[in-house]
Amino acid sequence: MKKSLLIAAALTMSMGAFAQESAFVDATTLFDGMEMTVVGQDSKGNDVKGYNLDAGAVLCQSASVKMVSPYANIGYKATALAGETDNAKSVTIGTTEYQAVSGIQGQMNPSPVPTVNPKSCPSSGAVVQFDVTKDGFIYAICKLSSNKQYYVWEGTAISDPNVVAYDYTQHLLKAAANGDMDINYSLPADDMGYFTVELDAEQKYCDGSGLRWPEKIVWGADYADQKINGLGVITFPVYAEAGTYLLHAQGSKVTIDGFVFSETKLDVKVNEVSAGINGVEATATAAPAVKKYVENGQIVIEKAGKKFTAAGAQLK
Repeated sequence: MKKSLLIAAALTMSMGAFAQESAFVDATTLFDGMEMTVVGQDSKGNDVKGYNLDAGAVLCQSASVKMVSPYANIGYKATALAGETDNAKSVTIGTTEYQAVSGIQGQMNPSPVPTVNPKSCPSSGAVVQFDVTKDGFIYAICKLSSNKQYYVWEGTAISDPNVVAYDYTQHLLKAAANGDMDINYSLPADDMGYFTVELDAEQKYCDGSGLRWPEKIVWGADYADQKINGLGVITFPVYAEAGTYLLHAQGSKVTIDGFVFSETKLDVKVNEVSAGINGVEATATAAPAVKKYVENGQIVIEKAGKKFTAAGAQLK
């Protein structure tokens, strides 16, 4: 990895005048003429079916980036994001809005279980690969879950991979017990852009072996489990010299709509309401404000005209 881009990123964060590339999965075309086949068994021994693409099959691509299926027997299915991300309709990257309509999801969990220490990258299962020919940043548009770990690797499972530090942006389907509607954080990075356990002495991001759930990173390891889905973006730097990057969830299968690529780092926002279409600049309505105050001796969280306790119970 080159240091020059990392330094330049800090200087160009707010610059949106550079061209963006984008690509989104067309499941109808991708699976045209195919039949679902058995690709494995679940934890209860039941057959799991999906559209079985060849290793290396292109899922979608732009001028500088190919998103491919790195392994055989992943078994994909088309998945609508509606229902899981109903309150978030689009993302804005820089000044361009992209609607999130549907995506694809592999049916087999990544294996073996990934770890940061020692470094262990899955060599099978629902992993998405990005092959890049230009330095820049990828913005992967996904359905995310607050209770699943997410990993980005530079390299492949057999070529000494490194954990890439990324930015995590998720708008929750419903408010957490504390009233929060968003989870946002950035993994700390060394001067090569990698995350290591040495950067996390207090174990905020990693338990010493593997990454923590997003909700535990933001609200603390001892915070009560929330387990909330929502539309989101995982942003990470890429380098033509490295060439290959892998993205996946742990203990689950990531649902991905597609990606945006830019040569400079841009601001990311998940929008609740959208009237735009992919690649068209549009104005989105912000999420309803959440108010937090004390009433009758207890903390009250108010959103969209409804009141909740700090534990998440609705007040009459």
